[in-house]
Amino acid sequence: LGKTMLENSPLGVITNEGDFTTDLHFVDSASGEVDHRYTQRKIKQSYVEYHANTLK
Repeated sequence: LGKTMLENSPLGVITNEGDFTTDLHFVDSASGEVDHRYTQRKIKQSYVEYHANTLK
């Protein structure tokens, strides 16, 4: 944790909702984990385990 994911950049987005090319500031983040296990018929591997990290 605490590693920079995106450096400062002149990139931005302009949409019909507004101009998001300047004055953007990081507000908050939340991390978590996804852990799914399920079985499915008629596929090569019927038992599936899925593990991932999330960042919101």
